[in-house]
Amino acid sequence: MDGWLTIGDVAAATGESRDTIRYYERIGLVPRAARTDAGYRRYRDGIIRRLGLIRNAQRFGFSLKEIAGFLGVRDGGGKPCHDVRAAAGRLIVAIDAEDAEDVGPDAGGDAAGAARLSAGTDDHAGDADAQAVFQP
Repeated sequence: MDGWLTIGDVAAATGESRDTIRYYERIGLVPRAARTDAGYRRYRDGIIRRLGLIRNAQRFGFSLKEIAGFLGVRDGGGKPCHDVRAAAGRLIVAIDAEDAEDVGPDAGGDAAGAARLSAGTDDHAGDADAQAVFQP
């Protein structure tokens, strides 16, 4: 099995459960695993980076559906930077709204900054942030 990892190897390396890895495979977040003649899953080591990317994106508050969309763009050869910035802007607005509800009308928040992030800019200033989450 030179160059291949079992699902147990992947689970141990990433801290994800075998069930989570299988679920991500079923919903298309990770590519379908190759199979041995006996039916065991075999993964290339790139799966570890991809699972790390998914975990990081979830930590930032992105849903699995959003992550699947970003990965679909990337897997198709595109750059999801604009989509990531727009989604991050929506998250910031939602967080600011929650904070304002929790603290009251004087809470403030940077809604203008979130709107700029959500709208994106032509100068691609936020690309580095988006790429930090979605590097292969």
